[in-house]
Amino acid sequence: MLFKHKSLWLQMLTLMVLVSSCKKEKENEDLMGWVSSANSSVAEIFASDVDETKTLMLSVTKGGIQDFATTITFQAAPEALDSLNRATNANYVLLPESCYSIEKSGVSLPEGQKTGAGILTYNPHKIAQLQPARYVLPVSFRSSGMMVNPDKSRIIYAFSVDKLGNVIFEDNFEQTSAIPDPNKWSLCDPGTSDWNRYLSKSYDHVYVDKGMLVLKAEIKDGKYQTSGLESRNKFSFQYGKVEVRAKFTKTAKGGWPAIWLMPQTGKYPGGWPYGGEIDIMEQLNHEKIVHHTVHSHFTNILGNKTPEVTATSPIVADDFNVYGMKWNAEEIVFMVNGRETFRYKNLHLPDEAEKKQWPFDVPFYVIFDYAVGGPDTWPGLILDSELPAKMEIDWIRVSH
Repeated sequence: MLFKHKSLWLQMLTLMVLVSSCKKEKENEDLMGWVSSANSSVAEIFASDVDETKTLMLSVTKGGIQDFATTITFQAAPEALDSLNRATNANYVLLPESCYSIEKSGVSLPEGQKTGAGILTYNPHKIAQLQPARYVLPVSFRSSGMMVNPDKSRIIYAFSVDKLGNVIFEDNFEQTSAIPDPNKWSLCDPGTSDWNRYLSKSYDHVYVDKGMLVLKAEIKDGKYQTSGLESRNKFSFQYGKVEVRAKFTKTAKGGWPAIWLMPQTGKYPGGWPYGGEIDIMEQLNHEKIVHHTVHSHFTNILGNKTPEVTATSPIVADDFNVYGMKWNAEEIVFMVNGRETFRYKNLHLPDEAEKKQWPFDVPFYVIFDYAVGGPDTWPGLILDSELPAKMEIDWIRVSH
């Protein structure tokens, strides 16, 4: 369950510890049958700072040719911490026992039953009281009647304690009206750029439904209708952290959803790209990655690509992801699900006034949109049969 209105959040990543095994051993395992962790390599959970217990399922599954009855026993494996820190060159800290409990440490899998699960509970409030760090809880399991797959014999839960600063802007879209809060948002105006040429001025394409902001792109009466919402002239900020929890409900060939920032002020004359643009997230077509990019006179007009101006990051397809950005006078840091993905630094050029490498020293406002491409555009041609396409936004939060 996701708790909104939170001033602190925890991120949990599930990581597999891989143990090499020779081909002959693997062939024997396939013949005899084996038990593996069934958890995905990356999973996320977000919880507010509330004093209530949360549950994680310690799932295992049988594989191989033969199937025997077996009993699985789960236990904490603190001895894995040292090897994890060496392998990742990190400084993880073992999660204190007071913060968790393996409530169901044993599970029986009779012959013919392929899956089962133990139960791990943890208290996010207790974890939140710890000093900011990366806390890990390695969990291993033993099997009485079948071999354990050495490549998937251990799960490591990593909890990040990230205390947010003062929240200066927030929208959870928990309202009865289908129209987004007019004190915070306005519809984007249509224009001649690739992203706004088909923008609709109707709330049929940008609306709130069941606690979600929905942005839709469709073809209607032979015309493309896309969506855009912005906080221009209502909210802007200079430096801080912005996070948006969003999901691509339905993608399409030629689809182009985005979450981005544009300058509120006219400090840098000449229009785009002189004043800068920060693309927190752009997704194309059916891609399972997102793009992060910065635009400026330095990057777009002068063509400078050092430092790197763009990067991509994998996402959890068909599910919600949290897209984030930390911004200060020295750098812009992009994130997906709490993990840093890309940095763009202020070079403090001696001829900055001429080259405008860092126009990111003024307030910027927020834009959500779902555009479509077309000939000679970045997303490419549109496949009409795959429309409508939608993006849902659960919440946005900006903090200092």
